[in-house]
Amino acid sequence: RKQLRKAVLPSTIEEVGDWTFAYCTNLESIWLPKREMKLGSRIFMECPKVGWIYAYRPGIGKEEIGGKPEERKDREGQCATLLAASAGMLDTEYLMNPLEAGTESWIRKWDARMNAVMEEEDSEGYTKMILCGEEDYGSSLEEFVKNPKDRCYHCKRQLFLKITAAAREQGILYVAEGSNMDDLGDYRPGLMAVKEMGILSPLREAGLYKSEIRFLLKEMGIPAWEKPSYACLASRFVYGEEITLEKLKRVELGEEFLRERGFSQIRVRLHGTMARLEVLPEDFGKFLDVEFREEIWNKFHGLGFSHVSLDLKGYRTGSMNV
Repeated sequence: RKQLRKAVLPSTIEEVGDWTFAYCTNLESIWLPKREMKLGSRIFMECPKVGWIYAYRPGIGKEEIGGKPEERKDREGQCATLLAASAGMLDTEYLMNPLEAGTESWIRKWDARMNAVMEEEDSEGYTKMILCGEEDYGSSLEEFVKNPKDRCYHCKRQLFLKITAAAREQGILYVAEGSNMDDLGDYRPGLMAVKEMGILSPLREAGLYKSEIRFLLKEMGIPAWEKPSYACLASRFVYGEEITLEKLKRVELGEEFLRERGFSQIRVRLHGTMARLEVLPEDFGKFLDVEFREEIWNKFHGLGFSHVSLDLKGYRTGSMNV
């Protein structure tokens, strides 16, 4: 088992039993026919090097099977890493379907899985990486904690160093991030790290703006199309203000409190011990209620803020930027 590096299953196969390739620790790629077949459980258990599972079309010539990953430009090649990820990820064996791979319904199942993980509560401030085995990554980077004007550059660079290292270990050729054209009109030092490290930016390469992305998501029936934009909690800090877990939690709980009271878009900007609230202009009227203002004051005072103010310019992205 330890010598097996590539497996090609014949187009006539009808069933892959439980634990078939389990503990094939050097297995890197598998070729499965794109057809109806019965798949058992834990087929690829403890196969850490599996980077590609190709769902090939029955009837293609033998010479076309087994090529190098970077040479596969067809639909099967594009879906190969996702199939491999579904084989290795927790609770995702239902995505291991060669016949369905690449279809719209299959992509939607992937979207649903990603959304479910991203919605999980994350009390320790880590970010869950979907396609890297759901490992947790955190950073105690000194430049991040000091919060200089190029904080985002240092944070992104550190994050992508870890992601690309994990990708290489699993044979993943490319790493992509999700910035769009709107990000080019604001101060985004993190994009310099993206460029330096050769990270792909497919949404920017396609020339898509945020409003267009929302439109396309809506057309595809993906619920996230109307999800409020959300940025890193560190963006709530004035530059030079030291970032600590306690302060991050204070901001997070403040925003959570306001969302629970009907604010769809909210930022709690931290200026020392003062909280500056940014809400949509149409929500300004809620602050005319004396009892509501008292409730807000009591909550934020309890979180450790000495002053709470309402920003009369309203919610906007990048209000802390230089």
